[in-house]
Amino acid sequence: MNRPGARESDSSDATDNPGAAARSALQLEELGLNAWPALDQLHCSGYLLRFARGFSARANSIHPIYAGDTASPDLALLELCEGIYRSRGLPAQFRMGPHTPLLDEALAGRGYRKAGEALVMARALGKRSDQAGDARSSGNEGDAGMPLEDVTPGLQIFMSERLDGGAGEDWLSAVTALHSRPPTSIASFRELLSRIVTRSCYMLASNTQLDGSQRPAACALGVLQQNWVGIYELYRRTDLRGHGVGRQALAYGASHAYLSCDALDRPALQVFQDAGYREMYRSWYRMQA
Repeated sequence: MNRPGARESDSSDATDNPGAAARSALQLEELGLNAWPALDQLHCSGYLLRFARGFSARANSIHPIYAGDTASPDLALLELCEGIYRSRGLPAQFRMGPHTPLLDEALAGRGYRKAGEALVMARALGKRSDQAGDARSSGNEGDAGMPLEDVTPGLQIFMSERLDGGAGEDWLSAVTALHSRPPTSIASFRELLSRIVTRSCYMLASNTQLDGSQRPAACALGVLQQNWVGIYELYRRTDLRGHGVGRQALAYGASHAYLSCDALDRPALQVFQDAGYREMYRSWYRMQA
């Protein structure tokens, strides 16, 4: 994976070459930190400790991307991190990748269990469609968003850059329902989204019921940084999977896109591979037992 603006190389290079995978991981992990902010964070000797009241592993874990890899982590530093998370009622967990093989082995030896393995995937994007550009402008004006071209008959797709009001509020309700999140998590989720500094796009697809009401069908969040768009919160109703719902959000004003997919979700992996996404590296967590 090259840096934005550089000549594109075959994305398979990253998985075939450990050094390339580590470089890709450092770049995309940093983009992910910005795209999915924590509510509080603490820098501690190269470790970035993040907290979000337990909402999402990425925002409640230790990211060692600035510490370098070591087979002999500072025991006092580990105990300090563990104590800080314990004081917040959370287990200490480290986000791992190809840039941390020695630390991963050291944590395993300390009894940390492996969890949440995912494939970080990326692809080059074509030119953004005029419709996506219209939707972006409409979102800037603060209205409900511009309906985009249907990718499944009977669906209306809206995009907005704002979470407050109109399509943004509808998006928040839809993603909560599609992901079956508990109502108690909504406040933390909203606050986390409000802290995204870079440009973002909320996509919502819905269809009209017989009584005239709108039923959520799919949703996604795109976060734009440099020439990259990170795809988050991509959910579809189970009856619509495999129909191409949500692809409008995957080409929103960027030359490259990345996303993360559960390593065990083979149907989703196949969908992303068919859409041109290729594995760049794998991430996982080491969680204190």
